[in-house]
Amino acid sequence: MPGQLASHVHVRDDQSTNHVFGPGDEIPLWAARKITNPGAWAQAPEPWELEDQAADPQDGDPQDETGPGQSPGGMPALSDTKDVWQAFAAVRGVELPDGATKTQIIEVVKAADQQ
Repeated sequence: MPGQLASHVHVRDDQSTNHVFGPGDEIPLWAARKITNPGAWAQAPEPWELEDQAADPQDGDPQDETGPGQSPGGMPALSDTKDVWQAFAAVRGVELPDGATKTQIIEVVKAADQQ
């Protein structure tokens, strides 16, 4: 189970269905990737937890890896918010420049992914 929540959170999946998760709940991988507020976590998931489970087809993700909102390789969609891209970079261990714009973050993440 990736991480432990400190409070209840509402997460919208890629089919626009709202889900509520709280302390003690098992957090599906798709939801853990979307919970980017560090204050929501009592114990945040380690990047390796999210990466190792990403290849597991039984992770409870409501869509396959190339469904709406994601591009091949599990990267966020270009239309996703800056916060989503920052969280994705953090999970991948990609360091971002201070004050980076969304466009700059996307460029850094894509460049790191090709190395």
